[in-house]
Amino acid sequence: MARTVLWHKDSSGDLTYCRKLSLNEGFKVFPSSEVSLSEAHTSNFAGCISATTNQTLFLCAEAWKNKNLEINSLNAKIILIRERISAESLIPSIKYLVAKRTEHEEWSRLLPPLGELSKSRKHELDIVFKELN
Repeated sequence: MARTVLWHKDSSGDLTYCRKLSLNEGFKVFPSSEVSLSEAHTSNFAGCISATTNQTLFLCAEAWKNKNLEINSLNAKIILIRERISAESLIPSIKYLVAKRTEHEEWSRLLPPLGELSKSRKHELDIVFKELN
């Protein structure tokens, strides 16, 4: 008989709740932040689903590959980048960075209620982009 696997993408940011859910056999939990990758092995997380992984994907892949090792310095770098990207206007910031990475300006187009990023915010994100590439 086939075993049913249930999936849960958590958007609460509550890692205590995610840890409790991951104790259930056949229940795969994906916390909403790559910050959780540092404890993925011990908390039995199946991964993470996060908008900022559009930019931190290579660091997150390395963290996931080494999730059973000590990755505190790598995790600290991921946390810092995530904080800088999500500090203001998360979705417009991600779209701006994806447009830069792909060289396809259409990624940065926004629809209401989202608003255009300020020049100073774009400058902050340009610095993050340069550091990641």
